[in-house]
Amino acid sequence: MQIVVGEVSSGAIIAFPKDGVVLQSLKKTFPKARWDQGRRAWHVPGVRAYKRSLAWVEDISDVVANREAAALEALAVARETAPKSRYVWYHERGATVATPYSDRIVEICRSLDGAFDRSKTAWEIPATRSADLVAFIGEIDRIATTIDLRETEKKAAEQARYLSELTARKEKHAERRSSRFVELYDRVPSIGAVLRFGGRTIVVESHGKRWRADENLSSVGGPVGVEGQWVCYVYFRPATSDEITALEAREAADNEKAQAYRDQKAAIDEVERSTDMPRIGREPDGEILWEDRRHESVGCVRKIILAPDGHLWSVTRDSSDGAFWGECNCGYNTVGRRMKAREDLVSRITWKREGS
Repeated sequence: MQIVVGEVSSGAIIAFPKDGVVLQSLKKTFPKARWDQGRRAWHVPGVRAYKRSLAWVEDISDVVANREAAALEALAVARETAPKSRYVWYHERGATVATPYSDRIVEICRSLDGAFDRSKTAWEIPATRSADLVAFIGEIDRIATTIDLRETEKKAAEQARYLSELTARKEKHAERRSSRFVELYDRVPSIGAVLRFGGRTIVVESHGKRWRADENLSSVGGPVGVEGQWVCYVYFRPATSDEITALEAREAADNEKAQAYRDQKAAIDEVERSTDMPRIGREPDGEILWEDRRHESVGCVRKIILAPDGHLWSVTRDSSDGAFWGECNCGYNTVGRRMKAREDLVSRITWKREGS
């Protein structure tokens, strides 16, 4: 062991490798000695400190030399007899202990005058105490093995959790991709709307951000021929049984209304196709069952009238540009056709759509 002594204005400094015996002797000989962190050495104050330190070194050197010789012999024996360990190994300078962190292992290494080497993250046990280490190898192995096993299980659990979360994210992403379609931005169905899509009944949940459609949109299921227009994703979920039942009820009602409208139109067409056109010179009297004034602004009005004599009249007054102007069978620019009224015709013609 090399012990270095230096003289300073306030006394002396003494530096040596960590050694419990030498440190105990130093503190006993120089009770006022204090550790100087800046110099990484012990500071001994006093005018005669330097000379006293040199004398102490001479005295302790013999003790150290004898102890080191005995330690080297013990180290040689320990290197031959120490049990095999994955955490402790011997070398010519002593022994190295490299384990996961444990308060108990730190306590053991410190009791053996060990010094922690941060670059190796291991404890270095000096040759003088390496023989004493043999008695602790079994305990060190048990503690370190338990910690390693716990860490391995923890890492395995973390890896399994990560893979599970990754799989869940991928499945959620895939499900979200399969639960959306592209629609023109100004035609997106409202949130909460229940509708048919791809043979399924769905409920609109949200709309994505809009973007300009490119020429590749149709290849990923988007509308055809909308390049350059604003589009967005419509996200949906499967409809519940109650929502499907409600949709089917609305569809049935809509179909019923559509059929009633078609029946009305067919009944009106049947009256308008009649060839019975008696000349009466005016619009016939009776109840107006149906009237179309959508084009009144351009001079065209259509009516279906139920006359007191039981005839249904189709009356059309057409004064629009390009129409035939003049006296007709029911007055000026007014054409009338009639047929015998039937109950089914009257019923179908008098049907009214909601809001009309």
